[in-house]
Formats: sequence, structure tokens, C-alpha cells
Amino acid sequence: MALTDSQNQRRSQQSRLKPK
Repeated sequence: MALTDSQNQRRSQQSRLKPK
């Protein structure tokens, strides 16, 4: 798992915009 905090945060923001 080579996911950096920056990428993780970016994914988190996109996930929040999209409803589950």
C-alpha cells in the first residue's frame, strides 16, 4: 500500500462528494 497522505486526503474529499 503505497498511498501517501496527500493522495489519501484527495480520495477522501472525492468520496465525500459522492454519496455512498
